[in-house]
Amino acid sequence: MAGLLDAHVQTGNAQALSVVIQFADWLLRRSNYILATRGWGWWEQILNVEFGGMNEAMYNLYALTGNASHRLLAERFYKPSFMDALAQGGDPLEGQHANTHLPEVVGVARGWEVSGNATLAFITRHFMEVLAARYEYGATGGSNVGEYWRSPGRLGDAIAVSTSPTTHEAEDSNGFHTQESCTQYNVLKLVRHLFSWSPSAALADAYEHKLLNGVLGVQSPHAIGQMVYMTPLGKGVSRKRANWGEGESPRSP
Repeated sequence: MAGLLDAHVQTGNAQALSVVIQFADWLLRRSNYILATRGWGWWEQILNVEFGGMNEAMYNLYALTGNASHRLLAERFYKPSFMDALAQGGDPLEGQHANTHLPEVVGVARGWEVSGNATLAFITRHFMEVLAARYEYGATGGSNVGEYWRSPGRLGDAIAVSTSPTTHEAEDSNGFHTQESCTQYNVLKLVRHLFSWSPSAALADAYEHKLLNGVLGVQSPHAIGQMVYMTPLGKGVSRKRANWGEGESPRSP
């Protein structure tokens, strides 16, 4: 759906907009049926499954159409079990799958821009503050280990590497699986939102730091199209041995 919106916005393709509107109308009818027959508790269980940037896409659609049903659909992808804790100034990140929740926060940021709901702006800012203070590796600007946020305020544990008692070589452990590249893409989107709301040198520096280390820095200097899924920060770990033994990915065709 996001791709259809891009096709319309960037190329003027009217058919792409028509298709995404029909898709959204079907999804609204489907969610109405689920809510009517199963209730909100059931719908909130659905939200525990990774749904990507559905709220962002639907807020973007609403910004184009002004149709209140599209805003309603976007709001249905607000996950109370995660967002309410942030709205109250808490930290619900520990143990959560990072790239499940990052696109959801990007959608919340977009929701503030199109709806003016100040709570959504607070959630976005507070999320980024918590991420930076408790889960972010200062050297690279990345976060998470094994795709999950772990060890808040104890990042030495997050990058810890165990060694073989016989060979004394590094063994598969946390330090092999830090800073998933997908998460950096979505964190950069959040920094762009914050910068557009209130530009500052600190945010510009943060963007550059994360871009160089989390996106440009994962590209192999030896083969065009070859990437590293995670940037291993553990002692004695190289990219060749990172990512559950995968190391650098095969070269793209």
